[in-house]
Amino acid sequence: MTSASPAPDTRARIIGAASGAVLVEGYGSTSIADILGRAEINSGSLYYFSRASRDLLVAVLEEYRDGIGPMLLDPVWEASTIRSRGSSLCWRNIAS
Repeated sequence: MTSASPAPDTRARIIGAASGAVLVEGYGSTSIADILGRAEINSGSLYYFSRASRDLLVAVLEEYRDGIGPMLLDPVWEASTIRSRGSSLCWRNIAS
């Protein structure tokens, strides 16, 4: 028997749509309609994954937090990358 629940990638689409809308419009100006339109979903799918706008905001922030390491920090902390670009001096000055 197949499940009637939304597809697994729907949550990712919702979070991506919310992230994009907040980035462009700001949190206070982003509407549910904006997110629904960007994600190309109906309101039932949105409320299945997120009961309140606060839950959606937390999901967006968690996605951002989880991406910081691989996208920003990991490349910076690789010693060979820092040395090869001459950035270690810069990072030492910032840390002091």
